[in-house]
Amino acid sequence: MARTLHPSLTETQYFLGFFLLAVFLWFISLGDLPLRDWDEGTRGLIAREIYRSGDWLYPKLQGKPYLLKPPLMDWLIALSYKLWGVGEFTTRLPGAFSSACGVPLLYFVGRELFRQRLPAVLAASVYLTLLPVVRHGRLAMLDGMVVTFFLLLIGCLLKTRQDRRWAVGIGISLGLIAFTKGILVLLLGAIAFLFLLADNQLVLLRSRYFWIGILFGTTPVIAWYIAQWQHYGATFWEVHIQAQGLARVSESVEGNSGSPGYYVWELLKYSLPWLFFWFGGLVLAWKNRRKSWGSLVLIGTVGYLGSISLRGTTA
Repeated sequence: MARTLHPSLTETQYFLGFFLLAVFLWFISLGDLPLRDWDEGTRGLIAREIYRSGDWLYPKLQGKPYLLKPPLMDWLIALSYKLWGVGEFTTRLPGAFSSACGVPLLYFVGRELFRQRLPAVLAASVYLTLLPVVRHGRLAMLDGMVVTFFLLLIGCLLKTRQDRRWAVGIGISLGLIAFTKGILVLLLGAIAFLFLLADNQLVLLRSRYFWIGILFGTTPVIAWYIAQWQHYGATFWEVHIQAQGLARVSESVEGNSGSPGYYVWELLKYSLPWLFFWFGGLVLAWKNRRKSWGSLVLIGTVGYLGSISLRGTTA
């Protein structure tokens, strides 16, 4: 039992092995292609203005206030510029590195869920070689970073079964998600809460470590939002919450529109060959819905995939 609950040297080797494989795969020819026009170009321009102007609190895009997304990714790219210069590689470096960290984190989550090595190894291996993950994770985009923070959130949540101190990481993970992609934290937080409910862990909400983590995680985010509100007034809320957040559900943003179910169709197109195992996995999860891993798979799939399928914006 002690071997199961505490990582041995072999577990550390697996964790580091997946990390090194992911970093190697994510970093191959990372700076060889130009930045993509919309998302990567935007991140690069904002980070370059931060780097050159030294104004880290109020990001700008081509001299105009940028109010759409929180600045964590832009700060990291600007720091990358400061350390290693401006270029395609340094623009993609923070996103690629953080996305690569999701592979060993998924192994960590799998070990906590299944208590067996094989399912964890298979899950991390599939994630390592899944085309949409590798492709988008290598780009200067927010999605891979958010997935990594969400895996950290789930991992900390599962570890609280043995040690309540891990609950500090839950609040910090939520804060990192909010600082990366704003109100998406509400959806991912709701998924985590529903899993807590299904897994009979609501007692965790009474833990002082949980609230310490919430304090540490949300304080920087709240301070940044207050600073934006004081500087830009109601315009910030109209753009950041309404135009960039809520409007994405019902209409396209910046011309990036798609039909209902766009994301489901994209997964069907690009997830082969692992897609063949997904349907059987969902059936197996339903049969094991009273177990932690089964409820997490079902809640995550229905909650996240269902919600993004309603969006009118495809990016």
